[in-house]
Amino acid sequence: MPYIAPANFDSAITWWVEHLNRLFTEISDPCLYQNHSGQYDVFEHFEHVLSLEQAFRIVQSLSTLERDEHAQRNLLFDALDTIGGIRNPSFDEMCKLKTAQKALDEIEATMTPAIAEVLLPRARAAVMALQQLQQGFFLPSRVSGGEVRLPFKQGDQKVPLESAAARYLRMLRNAIHGFGGREGGETGQVLLASHTGEIPVALPDLAYLYLLRLLARPEDLGPRR
Repeated sequence: MPYIAPANFDSAITWWVEHLNRLFTEISDPCLYQNHSGQYDVFEHFEHVLSLEQAFRIVQSLSTLERDEHAQRNLLFDALDTIGGIRNPSFDEMCKLKTAQKALDEIEATMTPAIAEVLLPRARAAVMALQQLQQGFFLPSRVSGGEVRLPFKQGDQKVPLESAAARYLRMLRNAIHGFGGREGGETGQVLLASHTGEIPVALPDLAYLYLLRLLARPEDLGPRR
């Protein structure tokens, strides 16, 4: 572990508390939760508050299971589903490298280098892990020029590596109860055959990355007005 000055931890804790306060301000604002008639939707509001609490609990659990990669991966999927229900983007978009890199850049813009030294190593490692996951597509008959050829109902189509990686993670998420069946289909079979199957150990920290973005930019909950 690199040496980090004690004062940087003080700055990081101050940033965390200030942004947590801003996040609570946004999530508790009833004006964010109006139905089509302009009335306050108490049920949607309550559901989002519970979802936010659940997101923190999932990431907390994930952070304590560093020796159990399988449990971490399943918690990652739970976290992305939960966070995607609170704000955009969706699960599939959060599994794309450009989205993860944009989130990292947005978070870093809110921090001094001293704060980033404490709070961003896990987030940066998660983005690198997503890039490594993309590089796991190897089958010459399917992978070329930064694209993967996948079968669809309309026939084979070439998709970018980051889209293929997102589909691969979606397939792993859907396969929590077992591989095969309608969830995977022929596309899932090709994804499995085209990838090494190696999941970088830092990938589950995508959950931490997107939770940190909620803290860094709580005002992004505003479009629900």
